[in-house]
Amino acid sequence: MLALCPGTVTKKRAERVLPTPRSALTKPTAGVSNMASSRICSIEGCNKTIVGANPPLCPSHYYRNKRYGHPLAGRTPDGEPLAFLKAQVETDRTDCIPWPYAKGDGYGQVRFEGRMWRPNRLMCQWAHGIPPTDTHEAAHLCGNGKQLGCVNPSHLRWKTPQENTDDKVLHGTIPIGENAPSAKLTRDQIYQIRALEGVISQEQIGRRFGISQCHVSSVIRRECWAWLSED
Repeated sequence: MLALCPGTVTKKRAERVLPTPRSALTKPTAGVSNMASSRICSIEGCNKTIVGANPPLCPSHYYRNKRYGHPLAGRTPDGEPLAFLKAQVETDRTDCIPWPYAKGDGYGQVRFEGRMWRPNRLMCQWAHGIPPTDTHEAAHLCGNGKQLGCVNPSHLRWKTPQENTDDKVLHGTIPIGENAPSAKLTRDQIYQIRALEGVISQEQIGRRFGISQCHVSSVIRRECWAWLSED
């Protein structure tokens, strides 16, 4: 039987168990520094914890790399949203100018002087001055706030919360009446309740329509459904 040199066996075993260097497994990506052994994202300036070591990227950059093929792709360049907004201040357009950087609802956000702003509020302040009070809202005369995030300065005005709500009712951008999620009555029932005022007691009206006496009182005094005329 052929005897093998002990040194030869040890060398072959060592060759089988030696790990392959990570640098040989990971292809370098443009814009990514060589920090594979670190727990910090390898993108310069990003100090977030990595989600995986191959490549060593934080969740945000990992998602962009997976979706777009590069960890810096699919990102709005710094300063671009603010530059877009400033360019609209002197516009002579009469149509809506949608906010193109919205995420989620149409309003979006923009950074200015170290804080985040709603674009419509910042535009309203640039175009029409500071609000009369801290509670005034940048109302959309066009009704395309949440839908488009319109930033046309001619479509914006400072209004009180109640005035802004009244505008939304006129524009049909908020559910009212029987279309409201919390509605318990229909338009016809409101007319019936108002017609029964003074005929029977509010308690009796409440039992007839399955609502409380306080609710009946609010309907009769126009504290709710105030927008519904008697026509």
